[in-house]
Amino acid sequence: MFSHAHDFKIEKSTFTENRVEITDNERSGLRELLSHSMRDAFHDSSARWPPPMCHPGTQEDRISLIVDWGMGTSEHTESIHWMDGPFGVGKSALAQTCAEKLEQKGKLGASLFFSRPNRRNNPTRVFPSISYQIAAKSPPLATIIDHSIRQRPTVLDAALPTQFEQLLVNPLRQLSPAEAAAIKESVIILDGLDELEGPDMQCAVIDLVVTSVRDKSTPFRWFITSRPEPHIIRSMAAADVAPLVFRKELPLSKEDSEILLYVTEELQKISTKHGLAAPWPSKEDIAVIVVLSARLWAYAAAVVRFIGQSPSLGPVRQLSIVLALAPHAQKNSEAPNPLAPIDLLYTLILQQLPVELKSLICKILLFRQRLGFLGPYWVSLALALSKVDFCSACDSLPAVLHLDDDLHIEFYHASFMDYMEDPKRSQDFCIYGNTLVICRHEVLEQLNKVHTQGTVDGLVVKWENPSKSDPELSMYHALVVLLEHLCSITGYPLDSFTVTSLLNFQFNMIPLLLKNYDSRVYWVKPQNTIANIPKEYRKKIIHQSKNPFNLLSKPEYAVGNRPYILGQGKNKLVCWADKDGDLVLHWVDHPK
Repeated sequence: MFSHAHDFKIEKSTFTENRVEITDNERSGLRELLSHSMRDAFHDSSARWPPPMCHPGTQEDRISLIVDWGMGTSEHTESIHWMDGPFGVGKSALAQTCAEKLEQKGKLGASLFFSRPNRRNNPTRVFPSISYQIAAKSPPLATIIDHSIRQRPTVLDAALPTQFEQLLVNPLRQLSPAEAAAIKESVIILDGLDELEGPDMQCAVIDLVVTSVRDKSTPFRWFITSRPEPHIIRSMAAADVAPLVFRKELPLSKEDSEILLYVTEELQKISTKHGLAAPWPSKEDIAVIVVLSARLWAYAAAVVRFIGQSPSLGPVRQLSIVLALAPHAQKNSEAPNPLAPIDLLYTLILQQLPVELKSLICKILLFRQRLGFLGPYWVSLALALSKVDFCSACDSLPAVLHLDDDLHIEFYHASFMDYMEDPKRSQDFCIYGNTLVICRHEVLEQLNKVHTQGTVDGLVVKWENPSKSDPELSMYHALVVLLEHLCSITGYPLDSFTVTSLLNFQFNMIPLLLKNYDSRVYWVKPQNTIANIPKEYRKKIIHQSKNPFNLLSKPEYAVGNRPYILGQGKNKLVCWADKDGDLVLHWVDHPK
């Protein structure tokens, strides 16, 4: 089923359907290539539906500029088009709109829309994703790539340069001139490069793309969008790179008239849907929203969703709540923080929630950040929520998130989780503030109760899942994994209650309760946990042993000669690290 958090590659058990599909059962190489791709990041993925799009009548000059460049009819002949701009200015909407137009014209080779909060940001899946999409458009290339992967399946987990060479460059070299001409100058779109995991990986992708353009080892045009991060600017502005790049900065919208058009038409749709009489909304109300938006498309879109959301007290009431922000926005208008306007809006949206729901939402978002790789079922297990409760809670924030077909939380914009994770911005709403402390306490209390009773039978599982033969044991597993994650968040030391609980925690019960469980269980990155424990208690909660007698019971999977000791006295548990440096709490040879 699953083991290491960081090794769990596939986030969902059921993939979304895209127009890109290869169904030949004999093509095992292509099936493996697809399984190592980020399907949810493709421009036509159902996970992104509805995707951000430019409103009709807006951004027309920029759309034409990008599409003309992609078609090769522009005065700009560079093979790399880099569009950078601050958050919320509409980069993804532009990229999506252009992707669809280029697809219609037969010029789109591949597209990836990276998203940090939605976990579409694994760098090792970038080139498999591009390779798969290109192969789906070129049967001869598909045959070559399929054979290559079957001959060398490890390439899918290889370093980025090897992936680029083996999944793109080498297969392209084997095409005939006629076959190569069919995909020549196809456009590859990489949206939100700054959201790809790790600045080093972002720069590595740029370097590989630039090298391929310089060496003419690939025939593509590359359209890349990002925030103007210093490391990306340095890479793109290097003396040997700049001549190959057509850079277009996307500033804050100078045309308030375009945001005015968008807000006016969207609110008119809401008015018609709810049968509201004119003059709602008034021109004055719309003008206030445009000013509040501070030229940020992300703000305007969130406001429209908030006003039209259901359930609520209705659009009229929702609009009045937004308009009440005007005096506060005026006070912050001279603040140097460009995030102040949208932070104010996010705070307002959260303030509308009932107290209990507000607390639950923060817990869901925290657990989703720590357990999200396992999916919504596991988040709900850890919170003892039913499927209905989970969906209802998430549905209370339609202005900033939605659930996809598999009930995974999808955020409309990365800025919301940036806000929720930054205590200076979200203050009391920060998921790493009181919410983190409370969740540590509650998880420990649940686990202590199980350990005292010596059985998982007392755990209450509210989300029925026919595929789970022992849901209580799965819930216990989720709680153990969550405890490890909550205690290992860098920069958030353990409070005194948590420390005291861990001093008395029965770590030895974990393998006993999991003895019939069919998945491995780990304590990942123990050094992070140790760093969060006050120095005077570290050796009593988790430390490396120097006792040579432990070597007598060293398991085959173990690496190193010094195991870790979790707990103390009769409650202690001896744990060995595996090849990844993670502590094994429960081992099975062939996990499901």
